[in-house]
Amino acid sequence: MAPHVLPVPSVARPLAPVDPYRHREAYARVLSMLCHAEAAALEGFKLLTHPDFVQTHAMFAKARRFLVQDESRHLEDLKQLVRKLGYDDVLPPSPEEAEFWSAWRSGRLFALPFKPSVAALFCLLSEGLGYAFLYNLAQATRAPDIRAVLEANLEDEKSHLQLSLVMLERALVNDRTFLADVLIYLYGYSLLARRPIRRQRKTLEAIGLDFYVIFGSSIRFVFDLLKLVLAETGRYSPLWGVLDSFTQGLGRAPRFMKLLHLFMFLPEPPFSRWFVYQWGRLTLRLSPQGQSSPAGERPSPAPSLAALVRA
Repeated sequence: MAPHVLPVPSVARPLAPVDPYRHREAYARVLSMLCHAEAAALEGFKLLTHPDFVQTHAMFAKARRFLVQDESRHLEDLKQLVRKLGYDDVLPPSPEEAEFWSAWRSGRLFALPFKPSVAALFCLLSEGLGYAFLYNLAQATRAPDIRAVLEANLEDEKSHLQLSLVMLERALVNDRTFLADVLIYLYGYSLLARRPIRRQRKTLEAIGLDFYVIFGSSIRFVFDLLKLVLAETGRYSPLWGVLDSFTQGLGRAPRFMKLLHLFMFLPEPPFSRWFVYQWGRLTLRLSPQGQSSPAGERPSPAPSLAALVRA
């Protein structure tokens, strides 16, 4: 299987240039936000082979070592940048953000263990959102030393995107509820993200970035990645076309993002979390169990991306 030609995140209008050394505290908070996201992704990758959280699948056992190794290195790179700005350590997350980064694995909103396709979807979602944000931050950053580190991490993140695409394509075999899963799990994800997103808007605006442009770019980029999976698996349909048009609007017109952002302030609809949880329980009962990995395997070095794609 040849690697995909990856899309490039686009923005509705040019981003204002950002000088990290002029806005030290605000930029350090943005980097710290990225650190907490990387730490959460690292924890999620470690749990890819834990049967209490994810149904076992042979691809996850191979991908886990590769992803954990890279994310650990990226986390250290970001911590070094925070120190370069004059801080001893990563700045702590807000209570809303701290809850968000761990809520997915609590078992209270999303029924556990995740189906392989849902686990792979969350990998693609987290990697896609993180890549788009990092790409736009690097494009806006005017300090050459900091931008160089961000761009180096972006090169590594491309391999994570490739692997996430392959994982999802293979996990979708015999999965009949993927479109509904995407809609319902994204809705559940948005319920968790309502409060931290309100915080993150202030964090981005403190360094002069347009929150609505960045957010719209990230959402559209993730759908562009999903389209690659849909094309590879032959699942693109008129309903997916509606989502395609919707996310194009979000990416191209920040005013639509402002309307979507209002959702973050509305009261949570009654029984919404119960519905998301019960959907997960239902699909777990109806779907076949993922293929088990061989027991008693001796740990081996992290494989290369090429080896994972060929496997």
